[in-house]
Amino acid sequence: MLLLVAFNLHGKKRDSTLQKMQFDTSYITDLTQKLTLKTYLVDKSNTFTVSHNDNDGNGFQTEYKPNDGSSIGFGFNYKWLGFSMAFIPLGRRDFSTHGRTQRLDLQGNIYTRKFGFDLRFQYYKGFYIDNPQNLDENWVSDSGVPTRFDIRTANLGANMFYVFNHQKFSFRNSFVNNEWQTKSSGSFYAGTAFSFYSIAGDSAIAPTELVDSLVPEDFFMRANILTLGGFGGYAYNFIIQRKFFVSLAMAPGLSTLRLREIDAEGEEFANSTKLAFRFNTRIGMGYNSERFFSGISYFNDFLSFNYNQNESSFSFASGAFRLYVGYRFL
Repeated sequence: MLLLVAFNLHGKKRDSTLQKMQFDTSYITDLTQKLTLKTYLVDKSNTFTVSHNDNDGNGFQTEYKPNDGSSIGFGFNYKWLGFSMAFIPLGRRDFSTHGRTQRLDLQGNIYTRKFGFDLRFQYYKGFYIDNPQNLDENWVSDSGVPTRFDIRTANLGANMFYVFNHQKFSFRNSFVNNEWQTKSSGSFYAGTAFSFYSIAGDSAIAPTELVDSLVPEDFFMRANILTLGGFGGYAYNFIIQRKFFVSLAMAPGLSTLRLREIDAEGEEFANSTKLAFRFNTRIGMGYNSERFFSGISYFNDFLSFNYNQNESSFSFASGAFRLYVGYRFL
């Protein structure tokens, strides 16, 4: 069962003078004093990719995904408190063709006037290969895709960022729904990111069932990945006739990464420090008014690095797509 928890916090406004100091009321309308109720459909993503080049210069990329599907949830916001939970699963692929996934997924997003925070803990067991046709030209789909129920991942992470033009730009307009931005405006934002990612299987994490020429010892069976770094980018809310909005925020970054790998023979073959590329994306669009609102939102956090003397690469991404509708009560 998918459990998705989101906390949305913001600073209190004590009087009109302080309110004007914190944001421009000609751009942003504060709706935090209204009780906001919403329902939403959420589709989670938690994937990883292994790429490899052999000695002959032939390369391939293996994409692993969980059989997770979507969920329906409900949430509310009032003053400084917000809470939402998705607990009705639907839309999973057939277990007989794509395997079974067990998971616990806890995520939180906190948006204050100047700062934003992303928090997550994810545990997944059971993945399938999403691109077998690119690995074996003779592969047919009649019997389903290759599955690895033994692979399990754990992801503990946190992002913190600062919004520079917080007087005229609001992330909460698109991702919390307790503010209403009525004029187009954008802002640079920058922050730090931390994550600990662990992956393990009962054998080498490689598509040996699809590529006969693979040497299992070239791939890890277990790995621990600790990262710390920064990111920065730009966000913009494009407002159409005050009530319609399109939001886009992108922030690339670099992280220092500590990697420990165990190969298919159970031996440690790497314990090193290197650089990793990361990319943070937020997208939203919808309709806003004093009472009724609806829209979609998307969040993705991506990290990639090379290993095995740069002959191989590994990347992982987590995020969520939401379709929501809600109402604010006076």
